[in-house]
Amino acid sequence: PSPLAELLDLTFPVDPRLKGRVLAEVQAAQSQLPLTVNDAVLSYINYFTNARGQRTLLNGLKRAGRYRDMISRIFAEEGVPQELIPLAQAESGFMPRALSPAGMWQFIRKTGQDYGLQQGAQHDDRLDPEKATRAAARHLRDLYNQTGDWYLAMAAYNCGPYCVERAVQRTGYADFWELHRRNALPRETRNYVPAILAMAIVSRNLEAYGLKELEPEAPLAYETIHLAGPANLGLIADAADVPVADIRELNPALTKNVAPAGYDV
Repeated sequence: PSPLAELLDLTFPVDPRLKGRVLAEVQAAQSQLPLTVNDAVLSYINYFTNARGQRTLLNGLKRAGRYRDMISRIFAEEGVPQELIPLAQAESGFMPRALSPAGMWQFIRKTGQDYGLQQGAQHDDRLDPEKATRAAARHLRDLYNQTGDWYLAMAAYNCGPYCVERAVQRTGYADFWELHRRNALPRETRNYVPAILAMAIVSRNLEAYGLKELEPEAPLAYETIHLAGPANLGLIADAADVPVADIRELNPALTKNVAPAGYDV
């Protein structure tokens, strides 16, 4: 399951000693997205630097090593700030097979189809890390073009663009923090953006927040072949001279033991 349900349903105290340190660290670093430091963000920084939150953050960052280079490349190609990469950690903990709804970027079926993620009897593209990342980047860019603000785009990714649009129309403010202050968005969404910002801030400099630097998992290295006809994964594994478990791990979108014709393995 996605870590979102637990993460966004809690409230955390604010450590007043954090603010000056966080502000100094944020101001000293370059970023594509201006990073707001306020009590909502500080409360999540406090959580991610304490025992329980550390496990959530560090486990995700370790798994992220497999996919970070790929995500960073696609975000750069699609014009999405690198600071939004932790959105995948909030959504799934960088687990391609995370459920509810599905995949690393947690696409519902309809939105996935809107961005070319096909689902069939033998595969679900929402579970494909690279295809889903491309779709997520384009979706975030479209939400930014629609809302005019990356924070509102993140909010819309969580609760939907019409939810954000109604909140803006109802209050007259196209500003996430003003909508946050007025409780104009669902509670989960009000917590979603600060949680992502907190992860972006802490993960850039773990030692500055008292966390030990970790060794991320190695990036996945693979070649891709296009299948002219259906093929059993065991046969593909034999041909590639690797365990069938490796083929399954590299192709999480395949839900059966057979890859269909026309599929890129």
